[in-house]
Amino acid sequence: MNKSLLTVGLIWLYISLSGCSLIAANSAGDIQEDYGKRTLGTQVEDNTIEAKALASFDKLSANSENNQIHAKAFNRVLLITGQVSTEAEKNQISRQASKIRHVKRVHNELEVIGVLSFLAQLNDSYLATKISRTLIFTDGVDASRIECVVENGSAYLMGLVTQEEAARAVTALQNVSGLTKIVKVFEYIDNQTD
Repeated sequence: MNKSLLTVGLIWLYISLSGCSLIAANSAGDIQEDYGKRTLGTQVEDNTIEAKALASFDKLSANSENNQIHAKAFNRVLLITGQVSTEAEKNQISRQASKIRHVKRVHNELEVIGVLSFLAQLNDSYLATKISRTLIFTDGVDASRIECVVENGSAYLMGLVTQEEAARAVTALQNVSGLTKIVKVFEYIDNQTD
């Protein structure tokens, strides 16, 4: 097969899928969209937002070895976690993040403390695994619609969920030992999908 034809086909497939929502038809033929799932286009845009954020934060904190900054985007909401040396740096990063194209909202959860120890970072990874497992086995929660970022013992929950799902998720996570705080960064959707 011709490489240029294959390339054009892949570009067409990407363009046609990038704006699509996940949809299903019921037995009556009605189309229902799942507003709790991000479109492929939104997922790509979230990845782009994260890359732009991290690149701009690296430039801002290039002279500081005491900064460790993470960015996670979900449905164009940007969560910033990590550690910086000063309150001025934290504020500067907020201003820079708000300039990134297509970002709807910025949650700056940076702490003005030194970089976490390796042991603390390892504990955060362990907590993230425990949280994921807990959410998967929690009744009434679609864990595939929730992203969790763990930083310094705090869990930041992002996703498109109903109020009831959020409440169930938080209740389940309150039993996870080692968590110091649960922060909801959710976007809420209606219980109905139409």
